[in-house]
Amino acid sequence: VIVSFSGNENYTSFINSTSFEVLRNSTNSSIVVVPSGVNIGENVTIFGQLDNFTGIAGVNVTVDGITQSVSVNGTGGWNLTYLTNRTGIIAVAVSYNGDFDGNYISFTNTTSFNVLKNNTNSSIVVSGDFKVGGNLTIGGVLADDDGNFIGNVSVAVFIGGEVFNVTTDRVGAWSFVYIPVHYGEFFVLVNWAGDDNFTGFVNSSSFNVTKLASNSSIVIPGNVKVNETIVISGVVFDKNKGSLGNIQITVTVDGKNYHLTTDSSGFWSLKYKPTHTGKTSVKVVFNGNSDYFGFINSSSFNVSLNKTNIKLQAVSKTILSLGSGKKLARFKYSFKNFGDKVGSKTYKFKINSRYSLKTPKTTKNIKYSYNKKTRILKVVVKNLGSGVGVISYIIKRNKPVYNGRNIRVSRYTYTNYHPRSVFKAYSVKALKSHKITKIKVTKNTSYKKKGIAVYSVAKNLKTNQKTQTIVYSKKKT
Repeated sequence: VIVSFSGNENYTSFINSTSFEVLRNSTNSSIVVVPSGVNIGENVTIFGQLDNFTGIAGVNVTVDGITQSVSVNGTGGWNLTYLTNRTGIIAVAVSYNGDFDGNYISFTNTTSFNVLKNNTNSSIVVSGDFKVGGNLTIGGVLADDDGNFIGNVSVAVFIGGEVFNVTTDRVGAWSFVYIPVHYGEFFVLVNWAGDDNFTGFVNSSSFNVTKLASNSSIVIPGNVKVNETIVISGVVFDKNKGSLGNIQITVTVDGKNYHLTTDSSGFWSLKYKPTHTGKTSVKVVFNGNSDYFGFINSSSFNVSLNKTNIKLQAVSKTILSLGSGKKLARFKYSFKNFGDKVGSKTYKFKINSRYSLKTPKTTKNIKYSYNKKTRILKVVVKNLGSGVGVISYIIKRNKPVYNGRNIRVSRYTYTNYHPRSVFKAYSVKALKSHKITKIKVTKNTSYKKKGIAVYSVAKNLKTNQKTQTIVYSKKKT
């Protein structure tokens, strides 16, 4: 500051001077973080207001060590959005460096906010066959409160006294296969300890497993005889065809109980000697246990005598009257053993005195003798097993007879001695020189004529029931 006077006639002039200093103004800024409570992965808005702002274009904002320049608006306000990427205390600083030729000195203001871990949880889903030994899939999805999946972390699953450590995939999913070994209620607990960004959790659920159905096969040998030891056996299995080893069962044969234990493969067996013939019942009982329902299974078998049972099963007889007055009769007898023991049996056939016997033809298990005096043909079926014995012979009339000349009568008779119904098909043929004139069959027999042959069928021929076909034919003229 300079003060001067130029002087006049009374005073001389002068100049005097002094000075003063004008200091720069101070300024500051508030800092506000919204929202005040934030979880990792969420955005916060950081803003403030300058006290004195004229001429200030921007401020520096440092968040968690990273500085960025933020513009100041016309009212002295500023703001920015920040995405949290870690948990813990986050420091915020707002600073202005000042300007040497400007109006404001520098300042720095600080605050902080806390970023919390996200809460987490996992669903628990159980699906599959809820039976003992069935395959169950236990799984879920791990996510935070905002539904964001948490991948590549290990969760612990506790079930039935066991712990299964399962790693989530990229979408937070985890699963494993579990096979329950007993029935009842199973509790599932899923636990994760959390990490730097997420809190841990414990979630639980439960499911029920029911018992499996079970049963046993019963194997009985065929052709059971009195006083011959047989082995009755079976395998105990469940619904899934798994064997039930080392369990107690009761096998009842003909009213007598036998207590057995299956082996490791579920197999059981019993030696039994029947003492009488007829139908014998077998029953297998399992009372069940903690894992399997019980069952009762039944069967039966027939006991027969061990003996020979030779029967004359089929008879073929053809009577032929020739124009010359000759008359022939051809017989064929078939024998079968319906027992289960090799044996022999003797048959006797009376030859009419008006006929002469021609040499018979036999299979090797047939022996015969003929007494011309008594006219008895003795046929011995010898050591016949499961095969068939056959004898055939012709008798010729001693004196000519002219009634019914050129007529041929063929009769075939079959008797079913089997203990079951059978299907029997057979044929009766005429000579090429003859023409069939008449056919007779039993009621249970159907037939079809084709050329010089008649084809007969007896369906469902019952035990001791016969089928017979008679074919009449006459010599062509």
